[in-house]
Amino acid sequence: MEAWDQGADLFLENLSESLKQANAITAPFLPPEWQELPGFILFLSLVFLVSLLFWKHAFKLDDTKAALLASCTISTVHGIVCATIGYRELTRWTSLQVDDINTPHQITLTQFSLAYMVADFSIYLMPWEPTNMLFVVHHIISAYFLVGVLHTGRGAISGILMFFMGEVTSPLLNAFTFAKELRKVSTIASKLFIFLSPLFTIGYILVRTVIAPPLVLWFCYSWWFRSSLIPGVWRWPMGGVVFIGIIASQAWTVMLIKGYKAQQAKKQKMKEM
Repeated sequence: MEAWDQGADLFLENLSESLKQANAITAPFLPPEWQELPGFILFLSLVFLVSLLFWKHAFKLDDTKAALLASCTISTVHGIVCATIGYRELTRWTSLQVDDINTPHQITLTQFSLAYMVADFSIYLMPWEPTNMLFVVHHIISAYFLVGVLHTGRGAISGILMFFMGEVTSPLLNAFTFAKELRKVSTIASKLFIFLSPLFTIGYILVRTVIAPPLVLWFCYSWWFRSSLIPGVWRWPMGGVVFIGIIASQAWTVMLIKGYKAQQAKKQKMKEM
């Protein structure tokens, strides 16, 4: 795990360094806590566009499906960085104060997550049909929380905690989505989809419906009533979007259960034929 932490740290630091020239253009117009954001948006947008071309031409997918898999590609990049560096930051979080002052590493990671939200959300403003409006809402409210964290200078560790909880299931989610969209053009993807379907359903429900709700309730209480250093004009809405996020996760749980039941019913019907 230490090697992963060091590797993710190195990736983020090298990426920040390599994008300094791009950031230098907008730096005079931005405060220090926002200066890495444009470069990260540029990087993730380029990853999206390159992966879009790959999925479109390598697997002969239409634009909508290729865009969805390109979205999953940058989600995978974000998830790996967010989970590994986030884990490292959380192990050092001894105070458990949700309004701790932001550290430089936390600011960089928060900007990276915000850049992912901006870059990924942008695909829904392009000529591709949104495939899941709930995901769009998730990006908007997540971005709002991250903007508040950077603006107030406090609470980045709280955002890292929330994102860590979310990204724990991202590898399964993205692998599941890849397999689902490619199952008609690849027998391997079809077999992988059948294998991953119950694993993803169980893993998602365990994290988002069993573990996350009590943690989010603790967070919201601490954020609203024990974080006086964050102005109320930011504190109350930011806590609200986290609460909305966990409610939306339960909607995903319901959809997953329905989808899994439908898949099992279809398999049973085929056996009876």
